[in-house]
Amino acid sequence: MIKLAHKGFIATVAAAFLFALQGILFRYIGVDFGTFYPFVIRGILIVVVLALVLSVTRNYKIIQKKDYAWFLLMPLSGIVSFVTFFIAVNNISVGNTLFLHYASFSITGFILAHIMFHENLSKLKLLSFTLSIIGLIFIFSIPDLQNDLFYLVLAFVSGIGSALWYLFSKKISGRYSYTQIIIIDTGIVSVVCTILALRVGETFHPPSISIEWFSVIAMTIVSLVTWVLIIYGYRHLEAHIASLILLLDVVFGLILALILFAEIPSSQALLGGILILSGVALSNITSKKGVGG
Repeated sequence: MIKLAHKGFIATVAAAFLFALQGILFRYIGVDFGTFYPFVIRGILIVVVLALVLSVTRNYKIIQKKDYAWFLLMPLSGIVSFVTFFIAVNNISVGNTLFLHYASFSITGFILAHIMFHENLSKLKLLSFTLSIIGLIFIFSIPDLQNDLFYLVLAFVSGIGSALWYLFSKKISGRYSYTQIIIIDTGIVSVVCTILALRVGETFHPPSISIEWFSVIAMTIVSLVTWVLIIYGYRHLEAHIASLILLLDVVFGLILALILFAEIPSSQALLGGILILSGVALSNITSKKGVGG
């Protein structure tokens, strides 16, 4: 039989691949389909599926007043993360989007951990922070990307949104089931994105047999499966090891972008990306905290 640790490894590698696949699906959906509308559909479908699961498991609790703010801040930061990532990946390369996302995720994590949890910055963490900063400088200074500065900034902001989402989720993950948290999170996302889509005048495309609708449905399924795999992986692997494995997301993303879109990162972008990923890897090596599911 395959040991649980090996199963956890396989599950986490699969999750990394699916993470990368989501970025590719964003490209197939395209901004012409709508910036907010895809996430309205995704949210509704996820809420319906998980609500059915929750009706069977009945693993839910009344939300405490002290947690209202976290349940609101979590989806708002999530919207910032995936909407900015969605716009960025549709205008700059998949590789650069992922590199900048991980850099800002790592840097924001350092800052928030120090400010909110009073975590000490060891020499190794400072080295990790420095590598990420240098990697950012390499990418932002690429001459061919100067006209895409706005989209580079959006890719950077997406990582900040992700870091905030994980921080806020930690505030409530110990008191409520993961299914309940995701239902509330995606439900609020769907409502807010509906309001934003109406506000900017996006077209609500009816269901059809098209690459855009297929990609939205695939994105929804991939999101659900990824969450399950990550929970399983973190339960059977040490948290820092699982986090390191998830960095394969970037490798898979580069490979898929090369195969599907013929995107080849420049040597300067690759060097910057390697520095960023090295920094993220170092930060995860120093982390020994487990993650509950």
